[in-house]
Amino acid sequence: MENTNNEVSKEIGKWLMDIAKYIATAVLVAGFFGNIGETWQIFVVGAGLTALFLVFGIILFRNQSPKK
Repeated sequence: MENTNNEVSKEIGKWLMDIAKYIATAVLVAGFFGNIGETWQIFVVGAGLTALFLVFGIILFRNQSPKK
């Protein structure tokens, strides 16, 4: 059962890291190619969300239990 939980945690971690990549890409593309008035606010919010999803993804992706 514990192995199944680790597998699920790893998959959710991968998914969260993918979401972080998508947010970073969307923010960069929107900031560089879009005519948005307050680009610095979009960059700050995008960087914060990217960091948040990346940190949680890495935490879940790491294998917490030692293998026997």
